[in-house]
Amino acid sequence: MMDLYFRALLPVEKIHRPTYEVGMRTSIFILSYLAMLMASGCLHDSNASSSTNIGGGENVSYTIVSSGDQSGTHYNQQLRVIRSAEELSSLLSEVTLSGAIPNPEFSTNFLVSVFMGFGSGCGEELSVAGIEENGETLIIYVQSTVPGLGTPCPAVISTSGPYVFIELESTTKPISIIVDVETF
Repeated sequence: MMDLYFRALLPVEKIHRPTYEVGMRTSIFILSYLAMLMASGCLHDSNASSSTNIGGGENVSYTIVSSGDQSGTHYNQQLRVIRSAEELSSLLSEVTLSGAIPNPEFSTNFLVSVFMGFGSGCGEELSVAGIEENGETLIIYVQSTVPGLGTPCPAVISTSGPYVFIELESTTKPISIIVDVETF
């Protein structure tokens, strides 16, 4: 089973805490740098591979195969690594997606799905800023945009939230996700 390194509030099967010597400083630097790039508009999500080098690692080719709003899942926030059609079918039985249904070639690729849970109904967004290989780890940089304090939003109970499916070439490396949360 693949080990998942996760530095956000998304539940995963295994959680490994980073060491607090160099690792935490590096993570804080990366998050600060990512926030600066996002604020300046230098990063833009697309359906093609990212050419932006965020954390100093080697860029990894990826494709966004589906994104939008989902409903139906009882999970608040989650990350899933999907390596077979059966695993994808199981996930799709739990959610309703507003975007295309992913259909990867599982013999050579796998999917990573990120669900941010039910939002406020006020236009939350989720995007991939880039994916890098840093040593023995695959690092996925995700940007989450949420309403800030005082943002006028309709008084509704949201039953949906943003999601993204990322298709990557198969690997056995552990996956780390860094989520940068920005307000609008």
